[in-house]
Amino acid sequence: MKEHPRDASDLASAYLRQALDGFDSGHDPGEQAVEREASRMMRGVSEHLLKSRASLVNLSVETIEAFTDHRNAAAWMLDSLYCHDLLERIPNMVRRTLELSALHIEKRNRPTGSVLVFYEQAVRCYIFGLWQAAAVLARGTVETALRETLEGKPRDTLGDLIPLAVQMRLFPSDAFEALNVVKLLGDPAVHGTAVSENDAKRLVVCARAVIVALFRGRLGAESRPT
Repeated sequence: MKEHPRDASDLASAYLRQALDGFDSGHDPGEQAVEREASRMMRGVSEHLLKSRASLVNLSVETIEAFTDHRNAAAWMLDSLYCHDLLERIPNMVRRTLELSALHIEKRNRPTGSVLVFYEQAVRCYIFGLWQAAAVLARGTVETALRETLEGKPRDTLGDLIPLAVQMRLFPSDAFEALNVVKLLGDPAVHGTAVSENDAKRLVVCARAVIVALFRGRLGAESRPT
């Protein structure tokens, strides 16, 4: 049986980051300083290129396009940028994943459709560090699950559905507390209030508690990274 990594330096992501740093800096010590400076410059250009596709900001689009069109430079730069970015994210992605408890729901009770899609994407967005998306999707998971369970109207909001769930005694008291947290933190997130990592985690954890109560699931103990 393969042994677990002894420390962070044994992890695959750490090994790959070191290999990538070596790839970027080259092997000639006399050239490393120049190449590191060039690498920093290229990373800045790559980030500029990414923002020209993914952000609503004022950029010199014509200049960046002319540069990156040369010999397929855009693909090379974005590939390098994404490699660095993803490898830097991995340790925190592992930590966030291990801090979530396991969730089990019997096959016959599992949600499908929008509830399942929203739930899985909320968790993945939280793990990846996309706080706003995680918050909005966690709230959407709960609202959609309640609407379907209570056979509510398409326009029923979370604020409409919570009193109905209370009236029907749909949850134990701890799940109602989780439900209120989802509304308290989720409503501002939907309207653009910035979401912190801690609030994103609370929303995801509370959405999971509501899902467990609705679909008769169970949570395991939290698995803390060692």
